[in-house]
Amino acid sequence: MNIQELLCAHTALKELITPPVNYEIIKLKKNHLVIEQNDIPQSFYIILSGKLKVEHMLDDGRILFMSYLFPYDFIGDLEFALECRNTNSVSTITSSTLLMIYKYEYERLMNQDSNFIKNINKSLAKKLKNTSKNYVDSVYKPLKFRLLTLLYQEVNTVDFKKNFSVSVNFPRDHVAQHLGVTVRSINRVIKDLKEHGMIQTNRQNIILNERGMYLIKKYMEENNQSF
Repeated sequence: MNIQELLCAHTALKELITPPVNYEIIKLKKNHLVIEQNDIPQSFYIILSGKLKVEHMLDDGRILFMSYLFPYDFIGDLEFALECRNTNSVSTITSSTLLMIYKYEYERLMNQDSNFIKNINKSLAKKLKNTSKNYVDSVYKPLKFRLLTLLYQEVNTVDFKKNFSVSVNFPRDHVAQHLGVTVRSINRVIKDLKEHGMIQTNRQNIILNERGMYLIKKYMEENNQSF
């Protein structure tokens, strides 16, 4: 696919890069590791399709969930800007397509393309803002809010007019690690959500329907919270 075909297929790219650009398109399956924490970065990526997750491994081996990545988010801009090793690991949650630019081409764009520089700065500012928000949420927001936010991110694109309910794989030990709490605390909040009719459970899955989504959104509004 040449650059013009690429821009026609992904019109949002026109706001991010200006031809000519040397690139490769890579297609990845679910659960593929894109970059690994502490490795030396080799490439810069723009997500064209799919959903990815960013995780950080602590010295004690615990893995913390950092954020999700979606189409037209960047991977590697932070590391190239700081000239450091990969801060986090990034892996695919769904089958994904990425535009890959090698470091030499990234550096050329940074020297010659003012629009590319502007978008890199916007991406870095967005990541700084999200990091600050996540810190505030983890310190000051109640666990119920944080768990509902995580759940909402998993189902916010579901069309409940076509699907009576959706089942979300929600391993409680993994969720506890992501949120930095104990499994016991997660179980307590899930029990509360069930008692209020927001969710149902089936082993490691959480089952959510349209009424459950309505009750969750109503709870957030009544408590002056937002997703």
